[in-house]
Amino acid sequence: LVIDLIADAARNAELCASYVVPGAAWRPFHRAPFARDAGTLDFATTACVWQAIGEDWNDVDLHCSLERPSLGVEPPVLGDDELRTRKRPDSVTVEAREQEQQTTGLGALEVPGIDDGGLGLRLSAGRVSVRADGAPHRVLVGSFSTTAQVTLLAIPLRSTAVHVRARFANTGTPPLLAGPVDLIMASGHVGRGEIGFVAPKETCYLGFGPDSELRVHRSETRERDDAGLLGSWNAQTVRVAVRLSNLGTQKRE
Repeated sequence: LVIDLIADAARNAELCASYVVPGAAWRPFHRAPFARDAGTLDFATTACVWQAIGEDWNDVDLHCSLERPSLGVEPPVLGDDELRTRKRPDSVTVEAREQEQQTTGLGALEVPGIDDGGLGLRLSAGRVSVRADGAPHRVLVGSFSTTAQVTLLAIPLRSTAVHVRARFANTGTPPLLAGPVDLIMASGHVGRGEIGFVAPKETCYLGFGPDSELRVHRSETRERDDAGLLGSWNAQTVRVAVRLSNLGTQKRE
Protein backbone atom coordinates (compact mmCIF):
# COMPACT_ATOMS: atom_id res chain seq x y z
CA LEU A 1 0.00 0.00 0.00
CA VAL A 2 1.55 3.29 -1.15
CA ILE A 3 0.19 6.63 0.11
CA ASP A 4 1.39 10.02 -1.18
CA LEU A 5 0.85 12.83 1.33
CA ILE A 6 1.18 16.42 0.14
CA ALA A 7 1.32 19.22 2.73
CA ASP A 8 1.84 23.00 2.41
CA ALA A 9 4.28 23.02 5.32
CA ALA A 10 6.17 20.61 7.56
CA ARG A 11 3.84 19.15 10.16
CA ASN A 12 2.91 15.91 11.92
CA ALA A 13 0.10 13.87 10.43
CA GLU A 14 -1.68 10.70 11.48
CA LEU A 15 -3.11 8.43 8.79
CA CYS A 16 -5.64 5.62 9.13
CA ALA A 17 -6.03 3.25 6.17
CA SER A 18 -9.05 0.98 5.82
CA TYR A 19 -9.18 -1.88 3.34
CA VAL A 20 -11.13 -5.05 2.68
CA VAL A 21 -9.42 -8.40 2.19
CA PRO A 22 -10.83 -11.86 1.45
CA GLY A 23 -10.18 -14.93 3.57
CA ALA A 24 -11.62 -13.74 6.91
CA ALA A 25 -15.01 -14.55 8.41
CA TRP A 26 -16.83 -15.03 11.71
CA ARG A 27 -19.99 -16.63 13.07
CA PRO A 28 -21.72 -16.33 16.48
CA PHE A 29 -21.12 -19.25 18.83
CA HIS A 30 -22.68 -19.16 22.31
CA ARG A 31 -21.93 -20.75 25.71
CA ALA A 32 -24.60 -21.33 28.36
CA PRO A 33 -23.32 -22.43 31.81
CA PHE A 34 -26.45 -23.36 33.78
CA ALA A 35 -26.69 -23.74 37.59
CA ARG A 36 -29.84 -25.78 37.96
CA ASP A 37 -30.17 -25.71 41.76
CA ALA A 38 -29.70 -21.94 41.91
CA GLY A 39 -31.79 -21.34 38.79
CA THR A 40 -29.21 -19.05 37.19
CA LEU A 41 -27.78 -19.02 33.70
CA ASP A 42 -24.61 -17.23 32.55
CA PHE A 43 -24.98 -16.68 28.81
CA ALA A 44 -21.89 -15.73 26.80
CA THR A 45 -21.70 -14.88 23.10
CA THR A 46 -18.40 -15.64 21.42
CA ALA A 47 -17.33 -14.90 17.87
CA CYS A 48 -15.88 -17.91 16.10
CA VAL A 49 -13.27 -16.19 13.95
CA TRP A 50 -11.06 -17.75 11.31
CA GLN A 51 -8.79 -16.00 8.86
CA ALA A 52 -6.22 -16.94 6.24
CA ILE A 53 -5.22 -13.59 4.80
CA GLY A 54 -1.49 -14.26 5.01
CA GLU A 55 -0.58 -12.37 8.19
CA ASP A 56 -1.35 -12.97 11.86
CA TRP A 57 -3.45 -10.53 13.86
CA ASN A 58 -1.30 -9.85 16.92
CA ASP A 59 -2.93 -7.83 19.73
CA VAL A 60 -5.41 -6.11 17.43
CA ASP A 61 -8.61 -4.26 18.31
CA LEU A 62 -11.12 -6.68 16.80
CA HIS A 63 -14.69 -5.73 15.89
CA CYS A 64 -17.15 -8.27 14.47
CA SER A 65 -19.47 -6.46 12.10
CA LEU A 66 -22.60 -7.58 10.29
CA GLU A 67 -22.05 -5.15 7.45
CA ARG A 68 -21.44 -6.57 3.97
CA PRO A 69 -18.88 -4.21 2.38
CA SER A 70 -18.17 -6.57 -0.49
CA LEU A 71 -21.77 -6.27 -1.68
CA GLY A 72 -21.41 -2.58 -2.54
CA VAL A 73 -24.01 0.11 -1.96
CA GLU A 74 -26.54 -0.90 -4.62
CA PRO A 75 -29.53 -2.96 -3.52
CA PRO A 76 -29.67 -6.45 -4.99
CA VAL A 77 -31.85 -7.16 -7.99
CA LEU A 78 -34.88 -9.20 -6.98
CA GLY A 79 -35.77 -12.07 -9.23
CA ASP A 80 -39.03 -13.92 -9.62
CA ASP A 81 -39.64 -16.74 -7.17
CA GLU A 82 -42.20 -18.93 -8.89
CA LEU A 83 -44.22 -21.60 -7.13
CA ARG A 84 -45.94 -24.28 -9.19
CA THR A 85 -48.31 -27.02 -8.14
CA ARG A 86 -48.79 -30.38 -9.78
CA LYS A 87 -51.77 -32.51 -8.95
CA ARG A 88 -51.39 -36.17 -8.20
CA PRO A 89 -54.07 -38.78 -7.50
CA ASP A 90 -53.93 -38.42 -3.70
CA SER A 91 -51.56 -35.52 -3.04
CA VAL A 92 -50.34 -32.13 -4.24
CA THR A 93 -46.63 -31.41 -4.57
CA VAL A 94 -45.39 -27.83 -4.17
CA GLU A 95 -42.11 -27.00 -5.89
CA ALA A 96 -39.88 -24.28 -4.46
CA ARG A 97 -36.22 -23.34 -4.56
CA GLU A 98 -33.84 -24.71 -1.95
CA GLN A 99 -31.86 -22.54 0.50
CA GLU A 100 -28.30 -23.64 1.18
CA GLN A 101 -27.05 -23.55 4.77
CA GLN A 102 -23.75 -21.90 5.64
CA THR A 103 -21.40 -23.95 7.79
CA THR A 104 -18.66 -23.00 10.22
CA GLY A 105 -16.24 -25.73 9.22
CA LEU A 106 -16.52 -27.21 12.73
CA GLY A 107 -17.30 -30.79 11.76
CA ALA A 108 -20.79 -31.51 10.49
CA LEU A 109 -22.42 -28.69 12.46
CA GLU A 110 -24.72 -26.51 10.39
CA VAL A 111 -25.62 -22.96 11.39
CA PRO A 112 -27.82 -20.45 9.58
CA GLY A 113 -26.48 -17.28 8.06
CA ILE A 114 -26.07 -14.42 10.51
CA ASP A 115 -29.51 -12.95 11.27
CA ASP A 116 -29.25 -9.48 12.83
CA GLY A 117 -32.92 -8.56 12.47
CA GLY A 118 -31.94 -5.74 10.10
CA LEU A 119 -30.03 -3.87 12.82
CA GLY A 120 -26.49 -4.01 11.35
CA LEU A 121 -24.74 -4.84 14.63
CA ARG A 122 -21.08 -4.28 15.42
CA LEU A 123 -19.73 -6.35 18.32
CA SER A 124 -16.41 -5.54 19.97
CA ALA A 125 -14.02 -8.29 21.10
CA GLY A 126 -11.35 -5.98 22.54
CA ARG A 127 -7.65 -6.69 22.08
CA VAL A 128 -7.12 -10.22 20.75
CA SER A 129 -4.72 -12.24 18.62
CA VAL A 130 -5.82 -14.52 15.78
CA ARG A 131 -3.36 -16.62 13.78
CA ALA A 132 -3.67 -16.78 10.00
CA ASP A 133 -4.03 -20.57 9.99
CA GLY A 134 -7.65 -20.84 8.84
CA ALA A 135 -8.58 -22.59 12.10
CA PRO A 136 -11.51 -21.36 14.23
CA HIS A 137 -10.67 -19.11 17.18
CA ARG A 138 -13.35 -18.08 19.67
CA VAL A 139 -13.30 -14.64 21.32
CA LEU A 140 -15.82 -13.18 23.77
CA VAL A 141 -18.05 -10.40 22.41
CA GLY A 142 -20.83 -10.23 25.01
CA SER A 143 -22.30 -11.86 28.13
CA PHE A 144 -25.05 -11.52 30.72
CA SER A 145 -26.41 -13.38 33.74
CA THR A 146 -30.08 -14.08 34.32
CA THR A 147 -32.49 -16.28 36.21
CA ALA A 148 -33.96 -19.33 34.48
CA GLN A 149 -37.21 -21.18 35.00
CA VAL A 150 -36.56 -24.92 35.08
CA THR A 151 -39.09 -27.32 33.61
CA LEU A 152 -38.99 -31.11 33.42
CA LEU A 153 -40.44 -32.39 30.17
CA ALA A 154 -41.29 -36.00 29.30
CA ILE A 155 -42.72 -37.55 26.14
CA PRO A 156 -43.29 -41.20 27.13
CA LEU A 157 -44.40 -42.19 23.64
CA ARG A 158 -40.96 -41.25 22.25
CA SER A 159 -38.41 -41.76 25.02
CA THR A 160 -37.88 -43.06 28.56
CA ALA A 161 -35.87 -39.95 29.49
CA VAL A 162 -37.11 -36.84 31.28
CA HIS A 163 -35.49 -33.73 29.84
CA VAL A 164 -34.42 -30.54 31.61
CA ARG A 165 -35.56 -27.35 29.91
CA ALA A 166 -34.59 -23.80 30.93
CA ARG A 167 -36.67 -20.74 30.04
CA PHE A 168 -34.80 -17.44 30.28
CA ALA A 169 -34.92 -13.88 29.00
CA ASN A 170 -32.24 -12.01 27.08
CA THR A 171 -31.31 -9.40 29.68
CA GLY A 172 -28.37 -8.12 27.66
CA THR A 173 -28.39 -4.96 25.56
CA PRO A 174 -27.75 -6.44 22.09
CA PRO A 175 -29.89 -9.21 20.60
CA LEU A 176 -28.71 -12.80 20.53
CA LEU A 177 -27.74 -13.92 17.05
CA ALA A 178 -28.79 -17.25 15.63
CA GLY A 179 -26.21 -19.96 16.14
CA PRO A 180 -25.11 -23.03 18.12
CA VAL A 181 -24.92 -23.06 21.92
CA ASP A 182 -22.55 -25.10 24.09
CA LEU A 183 -24.60 -26.45 27.02
CA ILE A 184 -22.68 -26.60 30.31
CA MET A 185 -23.86 -27.81 33.73
CA ALA A 186 -22.15 -28.76 36.99
CA SER A 187 -20.93 -32.03 35.46
CA GLY A 188 -19.34 -30.18 32.53
CA HIS A 189 -20.25 -30.05 28.85
CA VAL A 190 -23.57 -31.88 28.35
CA GLY A 191 -24.30 -31.21 24.69
CA ARG A 192 -24.93 -28.61 22.04
CA GLY A 193 -28.14 -26.78 21.21
CA GLU A 194 -29.17 -23.99 18.89
CA ILE A 195 -31.08 -20.72 19.15
CA GLY A 196 -32.58 -18.35 16.63
CA PHE A 197 -32.56 -14.56 16.69
CA VAL A 198 -33.57 -13.40 20.20
CA ALA A 199 -34.34 -9.73 20.70
CA PRO A 200 -33.52 -7.91 23.99
CA LYS A 201 -36.01 -8.83 26.76
CA GLU A 202 -37.35 -11.70 24.65
CA THR A 203 -37.56 -15.15 26.23
CA CYS A 204 -36.31 -18.39 24.72
CA TYR A 205 -35.79 -22.04 25.68
CA LEU A 206 -32.75 -24.28 25.91
CA GLY A 207 -32.80 -28.01 26.56
CA PHE A 208 -30.02 -29.40 28.78
CA GLY A 209 -30.51 -33.10 28.15
CA PRO A 210 -32.08 -35.83 30.30
CA ASP A 211 -32.28 -35.88 34.09
CA SER A 212 -30.24 -38.91 35.22
CA GLU A 213 -32.44 -39.44 38.31
CA LEU A 214 -35.78 -39.70 36.51
CA ARG A 215 -37.18 -42.47 34.35
CA VAL A 216 -40.51 -42.82 32.62
CA HIS A 217 -41.86 -46.09 31.21
CA ARG A 218 -44.88 -46.48 28.97
CA SER A 219 -46.64 -49.74 28.16
CA GLU A 220 -49.60 -50.29 25.88
CA THR A 221 -51.95 -53.24 25.41
CA ARG A 222 -54.69 -53.62 22.80
CA GLU A 223 -57.69 -55.93 22.91
CA ARG A 224 -59.92 -56.34 19.89
CA ASP A 225 -63.50 -57.51 20.08
CA ASP A 226 -64.68 -58.44 16.62
CA ALA A 227 -68.31 -58.13 15.76
CA GLY A 228 -70.33 -61.32 15.76
CA LEU A 229 -72.59 -62.63 13.05
CA LEU A 230 -75.39 -60.29 14.10
CA GLY A 231 -73.20 -57.30 15.00
CA SER A 232 -71.93 -54.43 12.88
CA TRP A 233 -69.23 -52.85 15.06
CA ASN A 234 -65.69 -53.92 15.93
CA ALA A 235 -64.48 -52.70 19.36
CA GLN A 236 -60.83 -52.20 20.29
CA THR A 237 -59.76 -51.42 23.86
CA VAL A 238 -56.40 -49.72 24.36
CA ARG A 239 -54.87 -49.60 27.84
CA VAL A 240 -51.88 -47.30 28.40
CA ALA A 241 -49.86 -47.37 31.63
CA VAL A 242 -47.20 -44.76 32.40
CA ARG A 243 -44.84 -45.27 35.34
CA LEU A 244 -42.58 -42.46 36.56
CA SER A 245 -39.59 -43.25 38.80
CA ASN A 246 -37.54 -40.81 40.84
CA LEU A 247 -34.21 -42.36 41.88
CA GLY A 248 -32.95 -39.17 43.54
CA THR A 249 -33.47 -37.69 47.00
CA GLN A 250 -35.25 -34.49 45.95
CA LYS A 251 -38.84 -34.01 44.90
CA ARG A 252 -39.40 -33.32 41.23
CA GLU A 253 -42.43 -31.95 39.48
